[in-house]
Amino acid sequence: ENGAGKSTLMKVLAGVYPHGEYTGVIRLDGQEQRFSGVADAEASGIVMIPQEMNMVDDRSIAENLFLNRVPSKRGLVDEKEMFSLAEQYLAPVGIDVSPTMLVGELGTAQKQMVAIASALSKRVKVLILDEPTATLSGHESELLFEQIARVSSQGIACLYISHRLEEVLRISDTVTVLRDGELVDTEPSSGLSERRIVE
Repeated sequence: ENGAGKSTLMKVLAGVYPHGEYTGVIRLDGQEQRFSGVADAEASGIVMIPQEMNMVDDRSIAENLFLNRVPSKRGLVDEKEMFSLAEQYLAPVGIDVSPTMLVGELGTAQKQMVAIASALSKRVKVLILDEPTATLSGHESELLFEQIARVSSQGIACLYISHRLEEVLRISDTVTVLRDGELVDTEPSSGLSERRIVE
């Protein structure tokens, strides 16, 4: 439910709250991590797609994919390489538009797919999606679930944050319940019902 601490925990994992601003330990591949910021977490393979996506509407899809890390040649942006790479990362997530299109012309679901493509371009190991269907229609949600299944089939861990229990049970392997900032339980989703989760 709201206020359980879901988004706060994910911000810790994603480096929004750097090491020292929380108690506890983050381990990735068995190694303790001490992220100093978001870039540090992303370099380790943890990428978060927040509920409020941070995209630049008056820039192209390709430019948004490679914000702060554009391909360059002799100190200049290599647009040919950038657009070519963008097409490679957009294809697997089902975005069938030109990477030159402005992000502001996309719908919410398409923006989320661009965000997932951006995460894949960062060699993501853990993809965090914070209440991604909050502003999506039923059809758009279905497209998102297809992409989550595709990403997880590539060996990428997906942390899906939601209080929509029917979605949680449908797409998850394991469910963790938080309440008032405390861990309540973690169980395989196959043995759970919505009623059991609420309890």
